[in-house]
Amino acid sequence: MKNKTGWMLLAIFLCFSIVAACSDSDDDPGIGINNAVSECGGFVESDGNVSARVKAVEEPDADSADDDAAADGDDMEMCQVDDVLEWIYDADAKSVTFTNRNVYLNCCGNHVISIDEADGVYTLLERDAPENGDARCDCMCFFDWRIDLPDLDADSLDLRLKRFVTDTHDDPWLVWEGQIDLGENEGSILIEEQEEYCGIL
Repeated sequence: MKNKTGWMLLAIFLCFSIVAACSDSDDDPGIGINNAVSECGGFVESDGNVSARVKAVEEPDADSADDDAAADGDDMEMCQVDDVLEWIYDADAKSVTFTNRNVYLNCCGNHVISIDEADGVYTLLERDAPENGDARCDCMCFFDWRIDLPDLDADSLDLRLKRFVTDTHDDPWLVWEGQIDLGENEGSILIEEQEEYCGIL
């Protein structure tokens, strides 16, 4: 009887260990540190402003005349809300901070940003998965993603930016790739031009 109890306890322990390991791997920032993803609307900066300024964009109701008018752009002016990758190199600390602003995704999702290196190329990966396995919302938001790459003593950096929306894609896809000149200390890379109605910005 004692042997059976022991085996049962061992089995339970192993199950919890496997679950914990899987959970940890989902949040793994790779070789990056200080990884963070904003709430809907973007990071709140030191001046109290929301960087992306968009709180939420509800998906239009096909039965609503007001929504149809807005969708046609009859009553609302469009504003530029571009998807941009910003970077800052701290030569003293030998680290790079990456901030990807205005990534347009479903309002509800579990988000993880990570960075890894292979053959001298660094890959920045942004992962968006449904909450609780399959939960999504009827709205879209702009999110900011940030991560630091430490221990980098170099003049330039070969970088790839990838995204992975797990419920609509089988694999991550390439968003941008190129070389960053760290001697410039900071920069901003246009990923995609985007517009949204100014009334909700």
